[in-house]
Amino acid sequence: DKLHAQIPEYVKQYGVKLGFNPGSHQLKEGLEVLSPIMQVATVFLVNKDEAQELLGNSEDIKELLRGLKSRGPQVVVITDDGKGSYCFDGTNFYHLDIFRVPVVEMTGAGDAYSTGFICALALGLDLKEAMRWGAMNGASVIQKIGAREGLLTREEMEAFLAKNKGFQVQAL
Repeated sequence: DKLHAQIPEYVKQYGVKLGFNPGSHQLKEGLEVLSPIMQVATVFLVNKDEAQELLGNSEDIKELLRGLKSRGPQVVVITDDGKGSYCFDGTNFYHLDIFRVPVVEMTGAGDAYSTGFICALALGLDLKEAMRWGAMNGASVIQKIGAREGLLTREEMEAFLAKNKGFQVQAL
């Protein structure tokens, strides 16, 4: 509980950027408890099931994105298994299909997406490119066993993206 107060204070005091991908315990606490952190988050990332758990069972991805965005984060990302990922920055809705690869195991795919996405933003890249980094990192991890095997280095990421220039984000 302390963290729910300390994190927003820290973000405001130091002007840092926060990427927030809540865990299962945090999701169970619900929107009201998460709201102070969401209000200071630069990016809020969840999968579709988690978004529905927080907001209700809407199937409308734009409604889910808008609902989460209304809680304060600058950017909302929702991943949806085989349907890819969606992003909303308050103005633009984006969609990126999955990068199709043979699946060995799904463990860590969402975390790999989140880390790729946040890394791209930290490097100064835009949201569309961040989505590509997230999808590519997730695709690499699901080709291996475990959550860490397959995570891409910056050089590997840049090489994969250069080879797959046609893998691009679409407006939703």
